[in-house]
Amino acid sequence: MTEMTGTLVTIKGRPVEVPGKLVDGVFYFQTLFQGDQWWRPIVMLKNSGTANPDVVGWTLRPGDKIAITEKMLSQRGPIENAIGLYYAEGGKNGHAPRRNPIPKTIAAMSIGRADVNSQVQQAILHARAEFKRKTDRGWSAGGAAAVTTGDSSSSAGSLMYYPMLATSDEESKTAQYEISPKHPMGVQPKCDGTRAVFTLELGSGATIKERVKAGRVFGYSRGGQMLEGPSFDAIKARLLPALKYMYQKSQTRVYPNGLSIYLDGEIFKYGTRLQDIMSSAAGRKKTHGTGTSGVILQYHIYDCFYIDSIMQPGVTMRAKLGVPVKITKPQREQLEVARIPGVVINDGFIRINDVMAQIQVNCLFYGHSCNRMDAFIRRQAWLDNMFSRHFKEAHAEMPGPWAFTNDDARKALSRWFKPGHKGITKSDVSQIDAFAAQMNTSAGKILYLRGGMTKDPEKAKKATGRAIPEIVRVPTFIVTSKQQLRSLYDQISHKWCQEGLILRRMDAPYISSNTHGSSKLRAGWVIKKKRVDASEFRVTGFTEGNGRDTGAILFKMKTETGEEFVVTPKDMTIAERKSLFERAMKKPSVVIGKNLTVEYRGLTKSGKPSHAKAIWAE
Repeated sequence: MTEMTGTLVTIKGRPVEVPGKLVDGVFYFQTLFQGDQWWRPIVMLKNSGTANPDVVGWTLRPGDKIAITEKMLSQRGPIENAIGLYYAEGGKNGHAPRRNPIPKTIAAMSIGRADVNSQVQQAILHARAEFKRKTDRGWSAGGAAAVTTGDSSSSAGSLMYYPMLATSDEESKTAQYEISPKHPMGVQPKCDGTRAVFTLELGSGATIKERVKAGRVFGYSRGGQMLEGPSFDAIKARLLPALKYMYQKSQTRVYPNGLSIYLDGEIFKYGTRLQDIMSSAAGRKKTHGTGTSGVILQYHIYDCFYIDSIMQPGVTMRAKLGVPVKITKPQREQLEVARIPGVVINDGFIRINDVMAQIQVNCLFYGHSCNRMDAFIRRQAWLDNMFSRHFKEAHAEMPGPWAFTNDDARKALSRWFKPGHKGITKSDVSQIDAFAAQMNTSAGKILYLRGGMTKDPEKAKKATGRAIPEIVRVPTFIVTSKQQLRSLYDQISHKWCQEGLILRRMDAPYISSNTHGSSKLRAGWVIKKKRVDASEFRVTGFTEGNGRDTGAILFKMKTETGEEFVVTPKDMTIAERKSLFERAMKKPSVVIGKNLTVEYRGLTKSGKPSHAKAIWAE
């Protein structure tokens, strides 16, 4: 990240360097970039007796604007007859900027305190906090970031590609799956942890070999929070040689400079509350390898992808490939498609459910007649290669009668990966076959689910015969019927107390983008089936929500031990909840005393239902 130059501003009586400067009486923060997006906050000052700037142009009438001076940045106390304004503007490179419609207004602060901020200082303080939130999520002041390949400069903005998100089979109609011997599904236990992506950031050096040798592990959360600090030292130390190895393996004739693999998984510890995992991930306790409550952090890996951006947005597939491509909308020609199997980058021009069409484009680029190149099964083969070499103790093995036989797995996969296709060799097929056989093996210990039951590593080592590793491979099972899926769901969700299952189409790609936005990254072919428990509880009281839920009813209930918890009504609109709240305020017996079915996902440490929702019935 480029070093930021700043201006000294007095905040609560102390000088603080703020990344920005005064220009013509307006304080402009430094512009931040992420991918092809830019953003910056701006602070102004106006007469308190005038209206806010107009929504479109953000202009002040002559005489309304008060020019901010250098003296105002350091003086203490309120500025008479003035209101501070701060707002943010941003957009996509090459497009008109967007500005938030209503600025934040800062009136005069309390008078009488020696360290009271002026309206300008307070507006800058608020804008600075928003600026920091952006940089924590990977936004960079170094300019529009290029996609990281072997010969590009690295920065937080250029390295950060957000992970693919799953679709709930209960909440969305876009879930796309069919389970049969002809269409098997890959199924993985769903961890209730913190989503995390790790990759290799190249260091400095004259050659790629030197840059790889000097490289370090770069990690970030689903929301773009960089994962740094002592809590992650042990995880990063274990990942570093593996990531360097995978980088070297990617150096081919097509990619002489190599590519960094991105590992997708969760910071998770079996049997540990999500709150403790989140506290550990935040690094609140500076103890090597541990966080709050002494929880040992583990990284559970379930997928991976590579990034290559030879085809940039704006270059048409038709012109690039030199072959006819059926695309119904002009925007769909501006697709950023990865040339290496395993990832399709969504650039925001198309709907996620149309991404499968991109696979056909990708296959045309390769010269294939099939659409199986960007497959989940192949990405798992990459992980198999990495784990077999660097994390042999972390292989996840679990038996089950629901699994494919090895012969069935080979037959199914042979329909997808046949020698003779350009780029598919016999060794590729044998590697995938070997991986499929390993996925459903009944040999070995049940390391993943049974070995991680305790927070005590010594106790776990005694119970399983091996230490609990920092890096863990999430097991994948192949199911060919819904009956097998139900059996697996019962075993994992109830017997082993996992949060549920993730179903993955074996032939589907990985989608990613370096512009954060969950709506762009939610894939219909990755389906989450969460564990749901149900019990009956009596309503003991009610209250209202906050924010947009103000005036909307929430139910109060108690556990058998007397612990009170608050429950949100399920399948009720905000308007319906507000109407019920008004009725209950007039006549409490409308809700108090009623027995309602509550759906929840396990219990908290204090025995309260987690993620509880009540089914309301008159």
